[in-house]
Amino acid sequence: MPSFTVHLRPAGAVVQAKITPHGKERELVIRGVLDISLVQLLDLKPVGTTLAYSLTTGPKPVIVNVYHLSVEICPPEADKPSYRCEILAVSTDLFRLHVDSNQAMFGQDVLENCLLTHNGVLRTFTFAY
Repeated sequence: MPSFTVHLRPAGAVVQAKITPHGKERELVIRGVLDISLVQLLDLKPVGTTLAYSLTTGPKPVIVNVYHLSVEICPPEADKPSYRCEILAVSTDLFRLHVDSNQAMFGQDVLENCLLTHNGVLRTFTFAY
């Protein structure tokens, strides 16, 4: 099982990922959230919309765009293969509230075949896939 370890930052475990539009049409569950700035930077085109709830909207949902993407999590070591998956993701600008700006966040179901190890003493995070 390939793996890599990164040092924890104040924002948590930060890894590099390649996010690209995916053209295939198929049924997927929404599994991620993208910052609107990343959507604009990559010139992503939505495949639809959905209703979303958040702490800022209260009981009233807002309409958000949905994107079909290929995600590749890239290990820092060039000799290791990447972890790839296809997901549907929604866009939001909520990440702008954080000091260390995140660009994407994925649910545990995206990483269901992975082993994630958080070592608080050494302040490291290991991602095995």
